[in-house]
Amino acid sequence: MILPLNSAKLSPAVTNSKGAVKPVSCASRTGFSAPRDIHQRKTLRLRTGPSLPRRSASEATVLRSLGSESETSDSSETKVDLSVEKVVTEELVEPESAESVSSWLPQVVRTTLVAGVVLMGMSLVTGQAFAVGAGSAGGQDWRFFAAGSLAAGLSHGYTTPLDVIKTRMQTNPEMYGGSVVTAAKRIVKDEGPLFLLQGLVPTVVGYGIEGGLKFGCYEFLKPLLANATPSMFVNFLLSSVIAGIVASIVLCPAEDVRIVQVANPNYASNPLQVLLRIAKEKGPLSSFRGLPAMLCKQVPYTMAKQVSFDFVASCLYGVAAMLALSQYSFTPKLVLILAAFTSSCLSCIFSHPGDMVLTAFFKGKSTSTLATLKEIIQNDGIAGLFVGIKARFLHVGAIITVQLCLYDVIKQALGLAATGAH
Repeated sequence: MILPLNSAKLSPAVTNSKGAVKPVSCASRTGFSAPRDIHQRKTLRLRTGPSLPRRSASEATVLRSLGSESETSDSSETKVDLSVEKVVTEELVEPESAESVSSWLPQVVRTTLVAGVVLMGMSLVTGQAFAVGAGSAGGQDWRFFAAGSLAAGLSHGYTTPLDVIKTRMQTNPEMYGGSVVTAAKRIVKDEGPLFLLQGLVPTVVGYGIEGGLKFGCYEFLKPLLANATPSMFVNFLLSSVIAGIVASIVLCPAEDVRIVQVANPNYASNPLQVLLRIAKEKGPLSSFRGLPAMLCKQVPYTMAKQVSFDFVASCLYGVAAMLALSQYSFTPKLVLILAAFTSSCLSCIFSHPGDMVLTAFFKGKSTSTLATLKEIIQNDGIAGLFVGIKARFLHVGAIITVQLCLYDVIKQALGLAATGAH
């Protein structure tokens, strides 16, 4: 039986501080907990949250209405719900900005510097300061090219979904709130799961050729430039710079196709059609218009990755020898993984500004790399060059750690010495 809500017999009552009878809301009469208490608990959680923004005038009005001793109607309670929901939603979708990057970027820089100092100290203790093992001497051998090509093609290919997410976050940062998980879910929902493999073919082909040239030329140039300067470290850097330039020239068309496919999936039906349309609309050499931007990314990337891998691996082998760990079978594997992971972090940090410039150049209408760089700095400051680096840490870390491990394993399978081995 349904009872009338205005029945005096069934309407419970409470008294206020003056003793006057005060009716309760309809929800309390039906046996449910008071909506006001629920909203007060929600408001309390928002007040004590770690990232609560400053309350606006409308929010302050809502909070005052929650604390008021006057009777709260059902309609006002509905407004409270909407206000609370709005605050939570705005906090969840706030995009990663240059300001948010600048808050944690110094920590990354400090961590990198500390790691570098520790590695230099380890090198000095073991007597291997700025020296590399015989396994990193390089040489004119086709096996370096083969190992580099297989390692780069496979490692870049299996991380294509991460690269798609990273590129989308860079080209449309306001849509994904700086969250890799949010970006992945939204891409799958809007475009379908197969879109995460967008650009797979140009990625595997382009980076397979690029990796063969990058690793092969770097190893090829080491003995040729061994006496270029008194410092072996500088000679290795020179070798990596030349290798990075050669690889960038080859990679430009493939990277242009990949970025266009991810940023504008309706541009053409397949990678070849994308390349042909780009050549038809912008000229046969149009993909090389981004060569300076590609060099900004690939040269620091190659330097940090190749050279640090040689020196860190050599340093760790020296530490293992000092601690008498060389006799254990796990030592070469542990050295390889630690050296590869360290190199991946360094290559990500040093190459991300160039990667940001490269993506912005192909996406925007700037006529030069320098203009693109100035535009990013003018809009967001130096921190703008590191927007999206969270996703790239995951992406590049997954690529380079696996790539360098594959390279060393394939190289040894072909009969060459392990990187950094003495």
